[in-house]
Amino acid sequence: MHQHHSGSHGHHDHHHHHHDKEDHDHEHADEKRSKVLSMKERLIMRLQYSIRHNREHGDSYENLAREAREMGEEEAGRLLLAAAEFTARQNEHLEKALSLLTTAR
Repeated sequence: MHQHHSGSHGHHDHHHHHHDKEDHDHEHADEKRSKVLSMKERLIMRLQYSIRHNREHGDSYENLAREAREMGEEEAGRLLLAAAEFTARQNEHLEKALSLLTTAR
């Protein structure tokens, strides 16, 4: 895993006498950075919610599968269990995406 550090060292070794435009550009860069960060935080929160929500659905499908099988509805139970497995698989992808978004790079 590569780690990229975005620090300010090394970028301002040269000096210009017209700082107004540079300062103006830096303000926009900082504004954009904080906006992107808050968008990323919202994305992370939505992913976390989706993972929890999917888990609840998966548990529900397993319960429905058990109930169907108890009624002798084996095929329906098998399909419901498959749905629970697909939900778990879907969560694996969501969790990997979440991991990528929350890992410092």
